[in-house]
Amino acid sequence: MKKAILFISIIMLAFVSMGQVRNIDTGYDGVIKNGNSAYFFKGTAADTTGVLDSLTTKTVFINTNDESICDIYVDVDSIDGTGSVANAHYFIVRYKEFPDDPWTNIDTVTYTGTADTTFTITSTSAKKARYWQLLEKGKTDEFHTELQKAYFNLWF
Repeated sequence: MKKAILFISIIMLAFVSMGQVRNIDTGYDGVIKNGNSAYFFKGTAADTTGVLDSLTTKTVFINTNDESICDIYVDVDSIDGTGSVANAHYFIVRYKEFPDDPWTNIDTVTYTGTADTTFTITSTSAKKARYWQLLEKGKTDEFHTELQKAYFNLWF
């Protein structure tokens, strides 16, 4: 009888363990898989920034313990309005190691032009980071841009 109770207890424990919910982090747009070092985003109309304090972010996750340097190639399309210092857009590269960590800014590019443009933002030193992000922030609603492409290239 003791063996039967022990057997049933073990079976019940196995079913309870299988039913537990795991906390899965989904706070990113793409994953750089093991053995790769780059991720490409193609922008859409949803990636348009131009309303006061509007944000567009593109975040990649890489499961590594290695330090890395990140270069981000950015292609921006000026939709309408007139860019100036007063209504510029900011492109900020930032990183963090764990999902609950605060973001650390690395570099900022100020975009004030009305022509389509491309530029590269680079982290100049290796960082222990699992999350890399490109954040675009609109300063006013007088100038609209669309993020056409963002190409994350990591160096280990």
